[in-house]
Amino acid sequence: AFAFLVATKISVGPFGWAVALLSGIMFGMLLALLIAFLKNVFKINEVISSIMFNWIMFYFVMYLSQSGVASPLIENDLRMDWLSDWFSGWNSDIYINASPSTNIGIIFILPLVIILAWAYKRTKWGFKQELIGNNPNTGSYLGINSRKEIYKTMAISGALAGLAGTIYFLGVDLNLPDSGSTNDIPGWTFDGITIALLGFSSPVGVLFSSMTYALFNPTIDATIGGFGIINIMIAVMIVRIAMSNYRIQYGKRKPKKESKKGGDK
Repeated sequence: AFAFLVATKISVGPFGWAVALLSGIMFGMLLALLIAFLKNVFKINEVISSIMFNWIMFYFVMYLSQSGVASPLIENDLRMDWLSDWFSGWNSDIYINASPSTNIGIIFILPLVIILAWAYKRTKWGFKQELIGNNPNTGSYLGINSRKEIYKTMAISGALAGLAGTIYFLGVDLNLPDSGSTNDIPGWTFDGITIALLGFSSPVGVLFSSMTYALFNPTIDATIGGFGIINIMIAVMIVRIAMSNYRIQYGKRKPKKESKKGGDK
């Protein structure tokens, strides 16, 4: 929403989209740092505070839209003609025409996945995050400043969330929700938890789980009777993966007892 406000009110030439993009990233980072502050100082669960701030920001967006503060006319959107033309160049009888919502956000996907996967596996920061995530007390015993690491993690996650929100509002919808209905808010804010679970919180896993999740589009329900089959399938997948994760961590089989038959007399 903040990036949308910047995009509609500030014009800085052909690179205005970059300014709007950076503003969304910075605002997401600041909001995440506030959540981290509440976690470190007041011991407020970050999931709960994130959900509450999500609703606060939703109604803030509604205010911007209904009050007319943010004009629906965007001068710095993320849609690029050359990008749509490039995808259109692939069109043939077996391809679907490129969507007009094809935007520059698609360029960030693979580089971010590679950078985050490398950071988690090859850097001290990644080691600390995995250690603290598995057992915060262990990190404290080893002299790791868990509060500092929480700030780092939340700053990165907030920047990614701000990037995703900016891409959605400036590259896909090009407008803010204005009806006052909770159905207008993108469900991805909550689906992100599901996608992270399906991908085992791995950057590469999240990439594939998000693509899989996108295939289960709720609009498919309309073609098969509208009985929420897609939601049932997703729920079954989540439960199955949760059971598999439990099996991996705690389901080690006990060694079989040796049979007394054939033993030493």
